[in-house]
Amino acid sequence: MTDNPVSPARYDGLAEQEARFWGNVRRRSDNPQLWDDPLLFDLFLRPQWEYLIRVVATLQGDVLELGCGEGHLAIELARKGLRVKGIDISAERIARAKAGATEQFQQHPAQAPEFVVADLNTINLPVSAYDVVVAHDALHHILNLDRLMAEISVALKDKGRLIVYDYVGMGSFRKLAAAFAYAVLPTYQSYRAKLKLSRRFGRFMKDEQGKRNELAKDAATPESESPFEEISQASIVPSIEKIFRIEEMKEDHPFFFYLAPKLRCPGALKPLFWKTLRALDRTLLAIKLSRGAYVYINAVKRT
Repeated sequence: MTDNPVSPARYDGLAEQEARFWGNVRRRSDNPQLWDDPLLFDLFLRPQWEYLIRVVATLQGDVLELGCGEGHLAIELARKGLRVKGIDISAERIARAKAGATEQFQQHPAQAPEFVVADLNTINLPVSAYDVVVAHDALHHILNLDRLMAEISVALKDKGRLIVYDYVGMGSFRKLAAAFAYAVLPTYQSYRAKLKLSRRFGRFMKDEQGKRNELAKDAATPESESPFEEISQASIVPSIEKIFRIEEMKEDHPFFFYLAPKLRCPGALKPLFWKTLRALDRTLLAIKLSRGAYVYINAVKRT
């Protein structure tokens, strides 16, 4: 299900809210993320991050990054000698991406990535302009994923590649287990604050179709949340398969990735605690007891 469930007039307001939300995202001590701590990043994200960079760098050519955020990936790819353009809906994040690129490429400004503000739900991409399109943690926010996939196909040159690393969902049981663990275990957020979050439980538990139904009913999304969060999680792989030939697909992060940065743990025990959670995630995948919440995809444009 990748059609747009809202009217054009209402969509404009939701898109503005989405841009504001991501523009306001900052590191928070009570809600740490995997990328906030170097050890957490190394354990859970760095292998996939570096693998993605190696794959794209091997392909070479002109690269388009979708949902580039503050430009970290685009800058890394440009440092590999690639010509990179990054797109994001948030003007604030694009401004920070440009500032970061200026700092990184002071000696060689011509090698810096180009960053532009654009909405991936409505964008029209140039024909045969790119050798590679990269999407890192972006596609599960796209309302009309089929439309975007068609645009990507048009924008790619013959035998062009689509490289994706994205969230495809945990399912109701794993979400319920994660919410319960977060509620009862000691976290960086106080129990009083977590009690206030209980009003968001219903939205947290909704699957892709539930979130689309909510938008279709004109239900209001709190300003503190992304209106498009997880709106296309389950549709990512099917939507890609309609237009592209998937040559490599790997799952990752079944469950404990969600809890790892949130749970409070004595400083001396953190490395062992986090390594244990990562090992549990790998075990769940290895014995096929749980599917990955994230997926890596290397797909080629059909000719």
